[in-house]
Amino acid sequence: MKRSKFLFLAALVALAATGPGSYYTYKLLREAGKKYETVRLAESRPEICKLPHYLAVKKSLYREQNVKVIKVECLDDKEALNVLENGKADVALVRSSSLVYKRTSSLREGTGPVAFASLDRGISYHLVAREDKPLSDMQFIKNKTVIAGPQDSMETVFFENMLRDAGIGAYEAVTIITNIPEEIRMGALKAGAGHYLLVEERDLPAALARGFYPAKSFRADFPAFVCVTTREFARDRPEALQKFTNAIYMAQIWLRYHTPGETAAALEGVAGIDRKFFPGLVTRYYEQGCLPETPELQGKNMAVVVKMLDRAREIPMPVSGDDLVAGQFADNSVKTVKYIPEDKDKKTFLQKLKFWE
Repeated sequence: MKRSKFLFLAALVALAATGPGSYYTYKLLREAGKKYETVRLAESRPEICKLPHYLAVKKSLYREQNVKVIKVECLDDKEALNVLENGKADVALVRSSSLVYKRTSSLREGTGPVAFASLDRGISYHLVAREDKPLSDMQFIKNKTVIAGPQDSMETVFFENMLRDAGIGAYEAVTIITNIPEEIRMGALKAGAGHYLLVEERDLPAALARGFYPAKSFRADFPAFVCVTTREFARDRPEALQKFTNAIYMAQIWLRYHTPGETAAALEGVAGIDRKFFPGLVTRYYEQGCLPETPELQGKNMAVVVKMLDRAREIPMPVSGDDLVAGQFADNSVKTVKYIPEDKDKKTFLQKLKFWE
């Protein structure tokens, strides 16, 4: 009796050791046999609006599309676009305004990088103050001082446009300080250098943690971040670009099927974003409607950015929004990619062992 029990237990141990071992050995061999499209990806500082990309990496959605992404670290968008233009990267994740700056610097139509997918539906910018006094009417900001980013930064240009829309002269009725380094802007407000501080979405939690109060929020109606490539890469390697776009779309669908808490838990944070603020940023990303339905991008979306920068006199001349976009890849993704919720694709342990099927 004891001998039979021993043999039975030994058989179970052998099955546990050889079954899963065989399955994962098979997976490794199958992985080794795959042919991957390599895409060199240039990007700079992490941003909450790049969640679809971070999720595509974490959930191996790029690999599922047979794409191997190699990250090219850059200091800022300008460097990322230069790396792209010099052939040292294939795709760049940059602000939509950065693409406009790059394209208008050459003034040649039909040349230069193009956006092929959007990562978000627009983000919010915020004015914070030392006192808890919400700015209910923009007219109350007259004769006040606002600490902002560099004059050509997205948030500053956007704020200038909001002032003009309210009939307030930027740099005339309102003093805007644009030369304070980013790392000391909060300290400058704390010390009384201005009445308000203009911050991006990712910096709002840190500002509130420093004891500042939200005074006014402004919602952008254009994508803040876009996926950009060269015309040559789109022409010569369309399959690689299509698979990359497919993975972005799959990530966006995954985000729609899951809660902010599930998303934050799945990513376990993003390097470069304070871990204690990350869950709150993800929640705000959902609540403020930043999550796009699809990666589709049209010329009219970029035309909004062009008009804003032209109005602020930050570009020498406007460029056509259609000339900034290659939308066929996102369009194809929407037509072909299907998402199967995880709870409908569960396999039992024994089904997973049937690796020969």
